[in-house]
Amino acid sequence: MPTATRTRETWALAESQLPINVGDASYNPLYPFGWGLRTDNGHARLQSVRDQLAAIHGDGNISEAVRALDKALRGNPWNSDGTVRNGPDVLSSLQDGANALNKSSHDTAAQDDLVVSVAATSCTRRSPAVTRRRCRPRRR
Repeated sequence: MPTATRTRETWALAESQLPINVGDASYNPLYPFGWGLRTDNGHARLQSVRDQLAAIHGDGNISEAVRALDKALRGNPWNSDGTVRNGPDVLSSLQDGANALNKSSHDTAAQDDLVVSVAATSCTRRSPAVTRRRCRPRRR
């Protein structure tokens, strides 16, 4: 059963940071709001962020990111439970999407986190050899 064990509050790095809130100019916590393990459906998570980004108009970098996420979502690199079957193909597209998002100021940190969370859970950690082979984006 998918779970998302994530913090429900920000954990300050030091008592001197209190009170601390997401969006503060000096927001630099030990564990940010929402930090933690995700085992929920990566495909659905990526589709959600793709749809959010597609609603942003007038930013070529966002459009480029949407195209990269479309590439990651289509085809057959996904298992029926929403986990990644073909890590290198998905990671390559996610890397392109993340690079485009890095050039934009119209996306949110939460959207960026969703893309990163899918990349982080895209590789099955079975053995070092499998990890090296499955977790590297394809070279072009």
